[in-house]
Amino acid sequence: MQNNISVVLSGYSHAEALKKVLWGYNTQTYRNFEMVIIGNAEVPQELQEELFFSVRAVDNQSNGTVIDTALPYCTTNYLLLADAGAIPRNDFVEQHIKYREEGFYLTGGVTMIPQALFDGISREDIYSGKCFIRPGSGSRSGLFGSILNRLVPPDSQWNSQNASGWKEDLCGHGPLSSRLRPRQIKYSTMCLRANSR
Repeated sequence: MQNNISVVLSGYSHAEALKKVLWGYNTQTYRNFEMVIIGNAEVPQELQEELFFSVRAVDNQSNGTVIDTALPYCTTNYLLLADAGAIPRNDFVEQHIKYREEGFYLTGGVTMIPQALFDGISREDIYSGKCFIRPGSGSRSGLFGSILNRLVPPDSQWNSQNASGWKEDLCGHGPLSSRLRPRQIKYSTMCLRANSR
């Protein structure tokens, strides 16, 4: 099956956090994606063998934008940009696919949690989804999330921690081109990130 979305992770800074993030992507309900990591990241062979998707790590030596650095390595026509330190809920990619539409870019957010709580999240917590239903985690999905997305005005800022758009729209124009409009999906997508990393 051919991939139809490129997940681009940026902001890599910690190997242990990245491992948890990759476990999160390994639980995705929508699996037709490729992954590109911007930064000096190495995925241990043992972890790579566990993942159903391949990971391409790209060094940003030119210090260009994340999009400009990732474009030559993305083979699909739709890009999802996410934080390399944020664990995605199992429907994260699916929600970006569900809400994508020509002329729009999707913008979400991340849920910040205390470092100690993030460090305590285990592989089993991620695979079972348990870490996303803890009190205060901000978990909203389904109809309630869709309603909140429509009621709360979208942030017109491009958020490279949780955003997506068509490659053609993002290439050379920037995501805030006057011909693109934001669509908020922060109540439908969820990622957990440590407050201090």
